[in-house]
Amino acid sequence: MKKSLIITVFLALAVLFFNILKPNTAQKKKELSPARESKLNTEIGNTNRKEIQLKKAKVILESQDWIIFLNSLTARGAKEEDVLTFSEGRVISRNLFVKGYPQVRYALSFSQEGSVSWEAVAESESGSLASWRGELQGESSMRGILSLQAKNGSLEDFFFESTASNEAREPQRDENAKRQILQKKRRQR
Repeated sequence: MKKSLIITVFLALAVLFFNILKPNTAQKKKELSPARESKLNTEIGNTNRKEIQLKKAKVILESQDWIIFLNSLTARGAKEEDVLTFSEGRVISRNLFVKGYPQVRYALSFSQEGSVSWEAVAESESGSLASWRGELQGESSMRGILSLQAKNGSLEDFFFESTASNEAREPQRDENAKRQILQKKRRQR
């Protein structure tokens, strides 16, 4: 009995001794943690940089009226001048507004190369679609594509670019555009 008690105590001490010497798995995780933390910090930094660039782009877009020149990609013709106004997360084209297109929300995106682009889709009262995609070129110019799709399905594409610098102004609300949006929502009900 004494012999088995001594062996049991000896084995228990051996197990305790080996557990103390054995590397702790929690320590291994902590050793990997700085690499993971660095990657996480990089991702957070990129996200913060992206958010800052998108906010800056919104301020740039909404700080002025953008005079743009449209060139048809299919038909040869004279350049058509238009004015884009960005305000409170929305964009409106003066030429398209006259044709029944309302002010619509635009979405900003940030590419890995560091450029900021915007997109918007507007539907006219007649059911035609206008799809915009523009890219900021610094703080004073932009370029992009406007696609107009008639209700019958015919498509016309335009390349557009802005003038170098436009007069700064305070962002304004467009009450007519708001009224049109409300009317459209009522019709959809």
